[in-house]
Amino acid sequence: MICKKKCTFAWSLFQLLNMKKIEKIFVSQAQPTGKNPFANLIKQYGVQVDFVPLVHIEPLSVSEFRATRINLLDYSSVIFTSTLAIDYYFHFSKELRLTIPITTHYYCMSEAIAYYLQKYIEYRKRKIFFSEQHNFDELITIMQQNHPEKCLLVCSDSPNTQLLEALSKHKIDTTPATMYHSINVKWDKEKLFDYDMVVIFTPAAATALKQNFSRLPSTKYVIAAMGTNTIQALENYKYKVQIKAPTKDCPSIFTAIEKFLEKTQK
Repeated sequence: MICKKKCTFAWSLFQLLNMKKIEKIFVSQAQPTGKNPFANLIKQYGVQVDFVPLVHIEPLSVSEFRATRINLLDYSSVIFTSTLAIDYYFHFSKELRLTIPITTHYYCMSEAIAYYLQKYIEYRKRKIFFSEQHNFDELITIMQQNHPEKCLLVCSDSPNTQLLEALSKHKIDTTPATMYHSINVKWDKEKLFDYDMVVIFTPAAATALKQNFSRLPSTKYVIAAMGTNTIQALENYKYKVQIKAPTKDCPSIFTAIEKFLEKTQK
């Protein structure tokens, strides 16, 4: 047993000593509006962060959404995990000529997403809540404190089952509402993919990574992933995920990446 522990420690030390310094980070989503969550990492470690979506989003048609038989006015609370979800929620409310009640509660995965609501509503006069740590557990705790009755989770055709399972576990009545499709973006073969780290947020992005770069050795870059479903999707494609979130010590992917850089950028 002692020998096994020593060998594991020696191998971990070997990996750290031989780890290529992280200089360029590829983030598989559009650059967020407002505050850049990677700003501290850029400033502290001098890394370059490029936001390049691997998945293209297309909204459902009005007739497709009608076919889901979801009435937005049946839900007193709405959960948003992205600014895109906000855009499509208010897009369909407008197309269907619905007036969203001022009493509606909005639960957002981050502060930046919450502030994005100002594009559609008067922020100060609404009930808006968000996770400061950008994680499911904190958001669910906030929801439990407010006792929501019926919640609507605005999502793509590949909803986050981890979040849905957590909501169900805590007996928060939630209905997923598909409002947009996820379509893989084809990478230009003439364009270099010379990154030291790749950050993946969704199973759809994991699939796009595999389809676009199947011939590129995954050992060429460090993979960071957010969410159990995303991690599982990457591992199903035989990728080694070296940075995982959320965990007890790292509730957000940004915290996990920061801890990784603390160890490897010395």
